Amino acid sequence: MKAVVANGQREIEFVTNAEKPVPNKGQILGHVLQVGLNPIDWKIAYNVPIPKGTIGGTDFVAIVEEVGEGVDASKYIGARVSGWVPGFLSISGSAWAEYVCTDARLVFFVPDSIVSSKACAVPVALTTASQGIHQRIGLPMPNPDGSVNPIRRKWFLVWGGASSVGQYAIQFAKLGGCNVVATCSPNNFEQIKKLGASFVFDYHDSHVVEKIKQATNDSVFFGYDAISLPHTITKSIMAFSSEAKAAKLVTVLGPPENPRAEAVDTITVFSFTAFNEEFEFFGEKMVGNDEDYEHTAKLFELVSTLLEKGIIVPNATREFHGGLEVIPDALREFASGNHSAVKFVINV
Repeated sequence: MKAVVANGQREIEFVTNAEKPVPNKGQILGHVLQVGLNPIDWKIAYNVPIPKGTIGGTDFVAIVEEVGEGVDASKYIGARVSGWVPGFLSISGSAWAEYVCTDARLVFFVPDSIVSSKACAVPVALTTASQGIHQRIGLPMPNPDGSVNPIRRKWFLVWGGASSVGQYAIQFAKLGGCNVVATCSPNNFEQIKKLGASFVFDYHDSHVVEKIKQATNDSVFFGYDAISLPHTITKSIMAFSSEAKAAKLVTVLGPPENPRAEAVDTITVFSFTAFNEEFEFFGEKMVGNDEDYEHTAKLFELVSTLLEKGIIVPNATREFHGGLEVIPDALREFASGNHSAVKFVINV
């Protein structure tokens, strides 16, 4: 089958002779319609020595064609589903191919009202946001009817609010009963306010920390840094309340030295732990666990309803045509950073 694989030299290439996967027990096999690009894709592809021929890719939308043992064929066969796989690192399979296998519980059924490109913008980013906000911080999961949980009188900071993860973090924090303040580029202010942020500030502003403190009356007690560079983590921490004790900041990369460790607990999430496998990521071993797996499975049971009712709004997308062949060029453009507030989606 056609696929995009590692070439053994920290680059990727399009091939036509990849082996078609076979669904194992508890898995589905999908004919891929769309795949999405994520920062994790290029960070692994260009920086990690991946064996030649390993298929990459995480987000996908597919039509289910086969199921493995223990999966209800009447429920899945012919269904349009969206999900994700630990691209490049997984023994289970990856998304940049004509066919993909994954755990049947780690996909969601795409509502008829949602186009495939929008659905493809959901899986990894939504999982990463939820893992941090619902599991690590402890805010409640969204209500299926869209009602907001009781207001907590505390502010939630999302640094990098226009990123894919940041957009879902804003929505989850708002639904969880928090007031939200976010940072992003000025051209995305209005979009981020529509997602639920009460205040939005330019992260390039040298006075951004002071402005966040002033706008929130020095009441930030929760946060999610969706960028997680050393300087953004430090600024996020400094924007927390002066009275913070046991406050929580989620990061997607390991934090630098914490200047307020006694007041703000930094928690790093690695969404691949939703798969019960062992991974090596930049030399560090990561092990999946039942808790993260069960949380993600329950989240995906809820996602279809949240999308259908408009409770959660997917990322804006930029679509690429031309099939899997265009992924190498699209990934290079994505890695360049010359884009904002959009998810790259490839029509297979």
